[in-house]
Amino acid sequence: EFRRVLFRSFIGGEPPHPGVVAHLPERRWVIAADSGYDHACALGVHVDLVVGDLDSVSTDGLRRIEASGVAVERFPTDKAFTDTELALQAAVRHGADRIVVVSCVGERLDHSVAALMALADRSLAEVTVEAWWGAANVHVLCGPGTRTVHGRVGETISLIPVGGTVRVLQLA
Repeated sequence: EFRRVLFRSFIGGEPPHPGVVAHLPERRWVIAADSGYDHACALGVHVDLVVGDLDSVSTDGLRRIEASGVAVERFPTDKAFTDTELALQAAVRHGADRIVVVSCVGERLDHSVAALMALADRSLAEVTVEAWWGAANVHVLCGPGTRTVHGRVGETISLIPVGGTVRVLQLA
């Protein structure tokens, strides 16, 4: 079964956690949002589509994009959506049934909050959304619904409602 997967990295953030590649599905279709292209290349991940205003991708990255013929959806810098939102919209437009967002924690709190809020957008309610936020794994559930979350003794698991409530049904 072919699943489409979104690869995303923060604009100007630190490189993604190197261990995240082991958690990505082998068969994937990859979208890089702006400087996410540089991070994907650094991890050896092939990119199928680049989206965004391309204001933070490196000069070398831009040259590689042009030389490789990777598809690009370029937007003006003054736009109504963040690069993260544009990448998520592109994934849905291309038929994603599962989106795995790979990001890195950057110094820009506004970018981090906007990216996390984009993951909870109601337009993604029919899509399985997961994120690797540094070394942390994030699962998004647009309810009503349930999600089984597995953890080990001593591991921290946070449930954060965004516009709703969260109930723990069972602790094993």
